[in-house]
Amino acid sequence: MKTFRQIREQMDMSSAFVKAKEVSSYIPGEKIKQRYVDALDQLISASNKKEIYNARYNENKQIVSRGIEYAYRAFFDQIKDNVISAGHETFDLWSMSSLADIKKVSKIYDKMNLNDPRANLFINSVREIPDAIKSLKAFVKSGREPKAPKPGQFVKPVTSIQATKNAVSLMTKATESFKKDLYNNVEQQINAAYDEIKSITDPKKLPKDPTIVVVASAVFRKKSTGKTIILELMPDADKRIDKLIVNSVNDIVDGFIAKNSLKLAQVLEKKDEPTSSQIIRTNIRNGKVENTMKFTFSDGSAFTLDSSVVYKRSPNGKLFFQYPTRFKDVVLSDGSKMTSPSEEKMIKEF
Repeated sequence: MKTFRQIREQMDMSSAFVKAKEVSSYIPGEKIKQRYVDALDQLISASNKKEIYNARYNENKQIVSRGIEYAYRAFFDQIKDNVISAGHETFDLWSMSSLADIKKVSKIYDKMNLNDPRANLFINSVREIPDAIKSLKAFVKSGREPKAPKPGQFVKPVTSIQATKNAVSLMTKATESFKKDLYNNVEQQINAAYDEIKSITDPKKLPKDPTIVVVASAVFRKKSTGKTIILELMPDADKRIDKLIVNSVNDIVDGFIAKNSLKLAQVLEKKDEPTSSQIIRTNIRNGKVENTMKFTFSDGSAFTLDSSVVYKRSPNGKLFFQYPTRFKDVVLSDGSKMTSPSEEKMIKEF
């Protein structure tokens, strides 16, 4: 599940990769320089798409690291006399051959009183690369990169940083309207499950209810008594319950913002920020959320967004959330109504 924190990190990633292009002029050899720029472009694209395949991630990470190494070598040759004249040691400054070196060397330059604007420009251009590479890892996908789409096949466009920011802001506003009620509901549900099972010692007597399964895994440990296995309540079970409640609410809220923001950003891409956004209805029941918002735009267009959180269970019994989203009551800028609105039609026609 991608959280809205990761969406915010994605915004910073893209900016870091763009800034790193500034040092390409130091790279000797046009082929190496072009490979470096191309790799950064692919990482920028991956940051915006929120996905990159493992082989491509590792390849581009290596190319960028090597490009920065070459660039720094040429850069340092130009300023090393200034560094020495300023009375600074150069032992740890000769190379920037890894992502770890970027952080180490950047800290050294930060402590220097070096009157050379080239140093600040170079270091500021690459200092965020290690964190950006690390953040992008959250979007790495296993398997093979899919083939190019067939002619006429619909492909979702890449959303801009601004559209994503607007969408995150709007969906965060939605969660603020129900987060307190959601907490109370989840707290009641989990505490009820805890009270029901905390005295049970026989694993076979545990109910199969999804909430009870989650609570039991948090507060019990299995203990062997020879021929039988019993459940033993952990000493800090109460604290574990409190943490489970907080984490459950945060997971629901983060997932709600992330999933709905990705869909909403696609629609907002061609529009200005909505002139109004209104929460029409929110329903909280058994930890599940139903939310309806209406968005109106300066050109007269509008739509209603139905969003919900649904519990699902995988074949191996693991609980997970799904976040269905449906567009309805769509009014176009000419006043006409969109029939059977889908995500594809909203992206193309709204």
